[in-house]
Amino acid sequence: HDIPFFCPHLNSAHFEVEAPDVPPEFWLRMDLAILCYAKAVLLLPDWHTSKGALAERDAAEGLGIPIYYPSSGSLLLVRDWHQGGIQ
Repeated sequence: HDIPFFCPHLNSAHFEVEAPDVPPEFWLRMDLAILCYAKAVLLLPDWHTSKGALAERDAAEGLGIPIYYPSSGSLLLVRDWHQGGIQ
């Protein structure tokens, strides 16, 4: 089973150099627009130190999207996906 993914950080990496006049909130709004299509969210270590990750976590909670936390989240996500728990 393949697990498609979207990494918000990589989606706009280095855009602050390419488009320095665009505020970070613009990129966050783009990420949140894509998040509404997510089947699950996997947070990475130190996610709680990122304003973007906090906003994405809050949005996922509001949308009822399952959230997997760093301690064992990636293993549980793979298990749930493999067992068909995430469609």
